[in-house]
Amino acid sequence: MLTKSRILIFIALLLAFALNCAHHPAKMETIRRLMASDGYRSALDEFDKMDRKEGDVLYLLEWGLLLHYAGEYGRSNEVFERAEVLSEDLYTKSISREAAAMITSDLSLEYVPKPHEQVLINYFRALNYIFLGDKEGALVECRKAGDKLMLYSEDDRRPYRRDAFIEYLTGILYEWDGETNNAFISYRNAAWGYWIYDQRFGVAEPPFLACDILRTARSLGFTEEAARFGPEDVASCDSQSGGPGLAKVVVFLEQGFVPARQEWSVSVPILKSEAKGAHLHPYDFSAGIRSRIYGHTYDAGDIAYFLRVALPLYPRLTSQPDVPALLLNGRRIEAHLCEDVFAIAKEELDHDMPRIVAKTLARALIKYKAKDAIEDSYGKIWGAIANIAGAATEQADLRTWLSLPRAIHIAEVYTEPGSYDLLPQQAGPSSEAGSDQQAVQLELDAGTTTFVRIRVY
Repeated sequence: MLTKSRILIFIALLLAFALNCAHHPAKMETIRRLMASDGYRSALDEFDKMDRKEGDVLYLLEWGLLLHYAGEYGRSNEVFERAEVLSEDLYTKSISREAAAMITSDLSLEYVPKPHEQVLINYFRALNYIFLGDKEGALVECRKAGDKLMLYSEDDRRPYRRDAFIEYLTGILYEWDGETNNAFISYRNAAWGYWIYDQRFGVAEPPFLACDILRTARSLGFTEEAARFGPEDVASCDSQSGGPGLAKVVVFLEQGFVPARQEWSVSVPILKSEAKGAHLHPYDFSAGIRSRIYGHTYDAGDIAYFLRVALPLYPRLTSQPDVPALLLNGRRIEAHLCEDVFAIAKEELDHDMPRIVAKTLARALIKYKAKDAIEDSYGKIWGAIANIAGAATEQADLRTWLSLPRAIHIAEVYTEPGSYDLLPQQAGPSSEAGSDQQAVQLELDAGTTTFVRIRVY
């Protein structure tokens, strides 16, 4: 039986949790504003003022990415490596923490990065190694991402099981390293991946990927593969592809921010005829009523009480924003969408929603049962206090990696060696090129590949 001292401890713990659960989106709002306006050094300086939580993987992800954008590539990789190790450890779930989540909210659990976030760690680490001039280090990150995707692909119900963008990046890096056969395989795998991406996320194959496949197939003497391309495709690719005297530029154009999750609060009716079963078997019962969050048509007299639940959701965004073209010494270069981070995140949340709803309902029922038990033993005042404490801790888990771009585009161009300025066509306060510098200055040598990463907002 619950004693009054135990009830006080229970309520105090609930209220302490509620008061100390400042949501990650609120903390990152200023950081994102600084990233988009004042530049990455200002954002990093502001981030350094926050409480250091080096055992918090989400803190490490945000920190590692800010270091990357600030040009501290070595430190960024060190932080990302700690985030990766911690992420792997967190997959071994703690029973005690799961139990705590059933009386408070999922915010009491350590944050475990979503599968696409795990893979994007390797993307940014690969970029770090590229900018440090370490080809093998960059390829190692792509292989690590591939190993993760092998695990994700075992669940054929998930919308995100393979990553066409990472396959494409792997092909680009293999070709950069002179491993043409591996590049061809990765390019072909990327083409298959983009067929799936087109069905699930509305991301079509970038047009220059076919030219990459054709170029490497020809180089390897794969005549059967090359013969699959029609004369018009061959002519188009030949006009775009480079020769030994040209330089290649690959631009990763990262756009915007992945939207923050929002909280959706809804009251779910529990009928008088099922109230007893709801208390006795909250887990089984919650799975059966999860569809009620989308509406109900019960008579008021049949309802015993309402459960308030808080759920995460993404805002409705109907389309991608316009992608600025890139200017290379005034020459217009088109960038093409290769990774829609927001579309993947939204589909993954939609896939997880039935489990989230069932767990949230079960937690609400457990809190309601505890309130009834306290009220029966000590009166309505104590029951009301317990009810207020339970409601205060019912918060949706809105945590995600918020410094990520909404989408990643790629531009690929061959040009004569020389000095070049590269910038988005509409450079200004809303773009990286307009905040820290007016253009990215490039020195291009014949037969070399140069990588550039630009973030616009």
